Amino acid sequence: MKRCNYSLHAGRALAFFLGLSVLVAGMSIISACNLRSNKDPRAETPMVSVEGSDTMETMLEGWRKAFMKENPDVPVSVTCADSGKGVRALIERTTDVAAASRDITATERALMHNEGMKLSRSMVALDSIAVIVNPGNPVNEITIPDLLKVYSGEITDWGDLGGVAGEKIVVLNREEQSGTYRYFTEHVMKRIDDKVVPYSPDNKVMTSNEAMLAGVDASERAIGYCGLSIALKSKAKALDIKLLSTSTAVKPTLESISSNYPLSRPLYLFYDVDPKPTVRRFVDYCMSKEGQKIVRDNGFLPIK
Repeated sequence: MKRCNYSLHAGRALAFFLGLSVLVAGMSIISACNLRSNKDPRAETPMVSVEGSDTMETMLEGWRKAFMKENPDVPVSVTCADSGKGVRALIERTTDVAAASRDITATERALMHNEGMKLSRSMVALDSIAVIVNPGNPVNEITIPDLLKVYSGEITDWGDLGGVAGEKIVVLNREEQSGTYRYFTEHVMKRIDDKVVPYSPDNKVMTSNEAMLAGVDASERAIGYCGLSIALKSKAKALDIKLLSTSTAVKPTLESISSNYPLSRPLYLFYDVDPKPTVRRFVDYCMSKEGQKIVRDNGFLPIK
């Protein structure tokens, strides 16, 4: 009986040990799977993925082609929609570089903090916002205060701006995620007390620079805005801008961007503070002499 009891206990111990081994092995497999799923997928390929501002699209494409010609071992992809989508993709780790025509917002900083992310920022060019109208519109200049009144709905007739009296202004705006929209809001729609004036609900939202240009081209009563580099390549007329009614009107040009044009802005590339080597090579190229020549060739002002 003792031998039978011993065998019984030994069998139970063996079964327990085998069960524990299976459990531990299973937990190890689960842990290994979790480790694999937490691995940054961007590190698996040398490809540099860039996503963001459509204002920067021609410049990004210029960088992409020139960089790949010198670095055939590093593919580069460029997807342009707006600054917000690019930053969001970077935070979600679905792109390597976010191209933005504005800085990171407080909301985006909070998301980065929650994800434990630290980003580097490189200012790669200077651009400016051009206020555009149809070439058939007789108005040639506008003040910042009047521009605010137009977009808030306080001024609705072109006659109040020196145009044809009785002609209703067709106001074209960008979507909220656009970096150009955010810049326009910060620099045009804010009063001296730093309060943002609401946009008129009658403003028509254009989802891209191409749509904005098409809207202005279609109507002599339309007014809109876009990056200067885009305006200079279009048929639209860029208005001279006066900071105040008593100020001198400034024509938007590459030269005035860095001096006295009221609506100038920096353009940025955002990326991980410790990026993979190919991302570093790409950013360094954008800041190089050759890269900055591409900046100017595409209608922007180089940083270097």
